Amino acid sequence: MTSPPRPTPPTHLLYLHGFRSSPKSFKAQRLARWSARHRPEVHGWCPQLPASPREAMALVVPGSDHALSDFDHHLPHIPNFLQLK
Repeated sequence: MTSPPRPTPPTHLLYLHGFRSSPKSFKAQRLARWSARHRPEVHGWCPQLPASPREAMALVVPGSDHALSDFDHHLPHIPNFLQLK
């Protein structure tokens, strides 16, 4: 009997903060520090979201599509939130 295939480990993480928050929030920074320490191979993206939900989606969807099409590479045009201190 064969074992089921192991899932591919994640390579990218998208963190969406609240509309009244930012990539510099306590939770975003805590996640960035944890990820840098425990999962340095995972590329994170925590964009500064505009207040408008429509504008936020216009920013996030293209970035997410790019990440899905380029899973094995760091996204040089998207800031890596793991580098925020």
